Amino acid sequence: MLPLSADHPRASQADITACRELLRGGSRSFFAASFLLPRAVRDPAVSLYAFCRVADDAIDLDNTGGTALARLRERLARVYEGRPAAIAADRALADVVARFAIPRRRCWKVSPGIPKGAVTRTSRRCMPIRRGWPAPSG
Repeated sequence: MLPLSADHPRASQADITACRELLRGGSRSFFAASFLLPRAVRDPAVSLYAFCRVADDAIDLDNTGGTALARLRERLARVYEGRPAAIAADRALADVVARFAIPRRRCWKVSPGIPKGAVTRTSRRCMPIRRGWPAPSG
């Protein structure tokens, strides 16, 4: 778990704005519904959903035989190490993970649904990858 510290890379307002704009264009229902959330959890919810949206899009568009899954694993590992990729959604998720002490196993439970969706939307080539993609400890 990431400790909260002064040197923890916090998401900037520009990162949160980028997440919000991503959802405004690609997840309009969630974007509108997010305004019903209390202000204290609105930006964190948008950040989490934006990461999931970016990850889902990467899986859907992957035509490289599953390298997007490996990249997603690396991105999540970096989020939990406190050194997110230079992607607004990754920086925002790292902040949410640290601020709300989200255990890795909880966040990981969101991502196994992505390969399952990829199997139904693309092809059976993802099936062996999904079976071989264990949840990390921690």
